Amino acid sequence: MVGISQGLMDVNLTLEMLDFIEIKEVALERGFNRYCDLTRVKAIHLSVEDIEHIAARRRAFNPNMIHVKSAFLATSVLAVGVAARYQAQLDSPRIEVAQFRSREDAAKWLNVDARILDR
Repeated sequence: MVGISQGLMDVNLTLEMLDFIEIKEVALERGFNRYCDLTRVKAIHLSVEDIEHIAARRRAFNPNMIHVKSAFLATSVLAVGVAARYQAQLDSPRIEVAQFRSREDAAKWLNVDARILDR
C-alpha cells in the first residue's frame, strides 16, 4: 500500500509516488493495490492539468496487464474532487479507481483488514 501521511500534496510529491509505484510494478512483475489516505493532507496543490497529466501517465504505463485497484480515502470537498477528477480522467482497463469516506469501506473493497491501512 502507498499513502500520504500529512502535509502538502503537490505535483512533485505525486510524481515521486508515481515513480515509486512504477518502479515496484516493474521490479515485482505483478500488480498490487494502492491506498491513498487524503484525510490527513493539509493542502492539495494540483491543477486540472496536473491531474490530467498524472492520469495520462498512469494510463500509458502498462508493464503488465494485471488488474489493480486504487482506493482513495477522501472526506474534504477538495480531496473528493481531486480523486473524482483522477478517476474520470484515468480510463484504464488495468487500474480500477474508487473513493471512499471510511477506511473500513476502502479496506473491504481492497479485500484487506482495515488495520493494515493505518500503517
